[in-house]
Amino acid sequence: MVNLLWKPIEQKLAKGGQYVLQTGPRMKMFQEAFGIPANKVAMAVTFMKKPVARTPPEPILSREAAPLFLELELKKGEWTVSFPWQPYRSCTYAKKPEAIIVLHGRDITPADKAAELPDSPWHEIAAAAEAVGGNNPLASLPKFLEVMQSGSREEKLDLILKMHKRLYHKESDELRKLLHRSGVPLSSLSLVSEAVDSCSICANWRSSKAKPILKVRQAPRFNHTVYADLAFFSDCIVFVACDESTRFSVLAVVEYKDETSLENIFRRHWIAHFGPPRVFRCDKESAFSGESYGLYLERYGTQREINIAEQSHSWFGIIDRRIQLLRIMYPKLNEELNPGVHFC
Repeated sequence: MVNLLWKPIEQKLAKGGQYVLQTGPRMKMFQEAFGIPANKVAMAVTFMKKPVARTPPEPILSREAAPLFLELELKKGEWTVSFPWQPYRSCTYAKKPEAIIVLHGRDITPADKAAELPDSPWHEIAAAAEAVGGNNPLASLPKFLEVMQSGSREEKLDLILKMHKRLYHKESDELRKLLHRSGVPLSSLSLVSEAVDSCSICANWRSSKAKPILKVRQAPRFNHTVYADLAFFSDCIVFVACDESTRFSVLAVVEYKDETSLENIFRRHWIAHFGPPRVFRCDKESAFSGESYGLYLERYGTQREINIAEQSHSWFGIIDRRIQLLRIMYPKLNEELNPGVHFC
């Protein structure tokens, strides 16, 4: 475990340089390996390459807050504990060691046992794999990194694909950033796009993306202009409303595509929370363009603007993008949670 953490840091350090670690998944690994078994709390970890002397906890930590230290030394490619947990004392090395790792900490307290280290990118992955257990690489970060470091190409692709599914079908860019922050080597990160593209569920709902070229008009404040439309699926109808100024969106399931249901859905899920908007914008072909719905909006003092999407589709780029995201996420999650049931 220590070798896996040391190798990427070693490449960044010159002789006499040091790297300090205080939070994140790597810090949690040091705590689990060296802190918990000795009833200690590791508060900082310092990596040193060819050091002249042992680094003190100051100025990152006061010696009162972290009075103890544990030291690891690299000898002939292997890490050994040269000094177990004990009160800190200064030391100048007679012969510069190849590398030194110093953990600064203190004795554990009852309050520490109920607390956890700060959130990190790995916590989301670990939570998704918590129920797996056993020797599954998704069960812990060290096992995952071991496969990403030394596994075969097929093993890496399979593991990345499983991670993609466990994290609710994250896009390749988002998954790559998450794995990079977790310490996955660059050689394995290059396989993320290939693994995500091989997902059969994502392939069923992959679509081309289009954005409006230019838009010069913008609402001056929240709830001034609201876009609304309906997204139709085989098992339900989803009402989508989006504010032009802040892009804040509301989703709600509509029981029927009639005027009473549309009036109720807009009143309960938008007006009840934010009040009536100044402008209500919809497509001429949408269910909101009827005469009675216009009279309903007039009672609230809301002006309705109806545009023809076929002539100028950039008017509806904001709401179209939200519906596009909904069409991408909704079917994939439904198919994942209900195998064998197909949605359209």
